[in-house]
Amino acid sequence: MVVDDHSKRLLGAVLKDNDVLQENVTLIEGINTHRGEQSLEAMYLLMPTSQNVERVIADFSNGHKLYGGAHLFFIDGLPEPLLNHLVNSPAEPFLRACQDLYVNFAALEQRVFSIRSPAFFFSMYAPHKDVPASTFTPRKADAAQMSPMQVAVKGVRERLDNDLRFMAKSASRSPDRLFALLK
Repeated sequence: MVVDDHSKRLLGAVLKDNDVLQENVTLIEGINTHRGEQSLEAMYLLMPTSQNVERVIADFSNGHKLYGGAHLFFIDGLPEPLLNHLVNSPAEPFLRACQDLYVNFAALEQRVFSIRSPAFFFSMYAPHKDVPASTFTPRKADAAQMSPMQVAVKGVRERLDNDLRFMAKSASRSPDRLFALLK
C-alpha cells in the first residue's frame, strides 16, 4: 500500500498499521520515500494532487516499473485534467483501477466528524464583505469540501431508509415480531 502523508493520517485515525497488514497488505510505504521494485500490484491511497499523480506516473515511467500494477484510490474527487494526464501517460497500461472515495474527513467519534478546517464554518456561513448579505452564497471551495461528507451521509441515510422499510414491512406482517426486533 502506498500512501501520502495526509492519507496516512486519515487511515491512522481509524486503523493501526498492524490492522491494515493483517488484511493481506504486505507493506505500507510513503509515496515520497524511496521504494524498491516489487512484482506485486500496489494499492495507492492518495490525495488527488498533481504531485501525487506525477509520482504515480514516475513509478511506471522511464523503462521501469515499481509494481506489477496500480490500483489508485483517491480520498477526494480526482479533477478531470489530472485523470486525463494519468490515462495519457506511460503509467496507463499498469493502471488496474482508479476510484474516488470521498473520505477526506476525520471520524472523531462514532457520530462526530471533522474536516479539520477551523475557519470553515465562518467562511461557509458569514457574509463576504464585498457581497450584500441578501445575495450571499457559500464559496465554491468550501462547498466542494462539504461534498464528500454529503456523499457519506447520503449512504448512511439510504441504509437507514432500507432498515426502516424492512421494519415497516415486518410490522405490517406481524406487530409482535417488530417488538421482538426492537428489544
